[in-house]
Amino acid sequence: MRQFSESVTDVMRYIVQCEMFGKVDEDSHLYSTYLDLKDLLWQVKDEEDTLDEATQTLIPKYQPPPLKKLDLPDYDVDIDTQMWDN
Repeated sequence: MRQFSESVTDVMRYIVQCEMFGKVDEDSHLYSTYLDLKDLLWQVKDEEDTLDEATQTLIPKYQPPPLKKLDLPDYDVDIDTQMWDN
């Protein structure tokens, strides 16, 4: 399911790319709407997310890849204890 913040950034991207011809235009009649959406985005986005101003894309916080289990051969405990018993 899409997050609300992603939908807001989609609308912001549309305004900039289609209505403002690729860059934020302070003279555009949609500039105040763009600023309102930006304020709304700051209220609803996750704390760690960042808005890329150039592309109007929401960049999620860094999440490290899941840890992989090491594929090591089975360790024989009996052999180790036999070495210490002698």
